[in-house]
Amino acid sequence: MRIAANIALSVYGWSVCMPVASAQQRASETITLGSLTHREIEQLGRLVNAFSAIGHQIIAASAPEKYHHARALLEKIKREVGPFLKRLDELARSTNDESPLRLANDLKHSPADVVEGLNLARRCLAVAIFLGHCIVVYSRTERTLTTEDQSKSVH
Repeated sequence: MRIAANIALSVYGWSVCMPVASAQQRASETITLGSLTHREIEQLGRLVNAFSAIGHQIIAASAPEKYHHARALLEKIKREVGPFLKRLDELARSTNDESPLRLANDLKHSPADVVEGLNLARRCLAVAIFLGHCIVVYSRTERTLTTEDQSKSVH
C-alpha cells in the first residue's frame, strides 16, 4: 500500500510518525464491512473511546488507576463485541492498518518502559483513526434529498 500522508505526534520531545492511507486507497480494498447497523456504529464509537482513553493514559502517565479502568472497559467491550471485532481485525489486516483485536490483546500488560508506552500509544491512535474511518465510510446511507436540501443544491 502506498502511503498518502504522515501524521506526526510530538510527545515530550519524542516524535512519532504514522502513515495514513488516503480515502481513495482505502476504497480500493476488496474486504469491506458492508453497511453498518446502528448498533455496530455504536460499538465502533465505544472502541474509539476505549482506545483513545488508553492511549491518553499511557502518554499522561499521571493516574495508573484510570489506565487500568480504561483497559477493563476495553476488555468488557471486547467480550461483548467479539465477532464484530474479528471482522474489524480481518478488514484491518487486509488494508495494512493496525488491528483493534491484536492491540487489545497486546494491552493486557502495562508497558515496561517509555519506548514501549509510546509505541502502544501510537498504536492506540492508529486504531482510533482506523475505527473512525470505518464509522465514516461504512455508516453512509443513501438518503433522499429534502426540499430544503434540493433548494440548496440548485443555487
